[in-house]
Amino acid sequence: MPSPSFFDAMEMNSGTRFGPPNLPDAPGMSAQQYAQNLKLKAGYSNTWGTNIGAEYDPSTGTFKGNVDVPLGSHRTGWKAGVSAYARPGFVGGPVDTGAMFTLNKKTLDQVDTADVLNKVSPNLRALLEANPQAAEELRMQEFNRRNNFNQPGTDKFKMYAGFDVNTPNQSPNPQQFLQQNMLEMLNGPGGQ
Repeated sequence: MPSPSFFDAMEMNSGTRFGPPNLPDAPGMSAQQYAQNLKLKAGYSNTWGTNIGAEYDPSTGTFKGNVDVPLGSHRTGWKAGVSAYARPGFVGGPVDTGAMFTLNKKTLDQVDTADVLNKVSPNLRALLEANPQAAEELRMQEFNRRNNFNQPGTDKFKMYAGFDVNTPNQSPNPQQFLQQNMLEMLNGPGGQ
């Protein structure tokens, strides 16, 4: 039988239990079971297109991560990335791993110097034509504005770290349900 993959549906057989051991039943405690799924997350992104993130699930040992970075200047629109995961199996069992590499080019709104010079007054145009470095700086400001790089109201960079805890409420398994109901019927009125 082939080993299951990270992307295959999980199948639960009778007697299979996920999560930490159940708490023993005690007076006043519900027969319901609780399991916690903790995930740790961290990441960084910036206005120029860098995006790095990681997630770790200590209960399963699963790690997921991604890195996307611009290739060269942000003006080219080229980005490369890698995403990967690893999920260890049981002791002596298989390890499920995978990775994907990406290469993409974003279509950017291009701006040339003539576009910028046509939008300014004749006096300023004469000054910019005499100073090509200032004209180039003004062109780059317009390029960044049109393509939403490093603009007011956008995040210059963002870092995050945190956790996510999901505590699903699991009903008792059928055997526990029948045992509990049989005991109630036997101990109820006329059941003794």
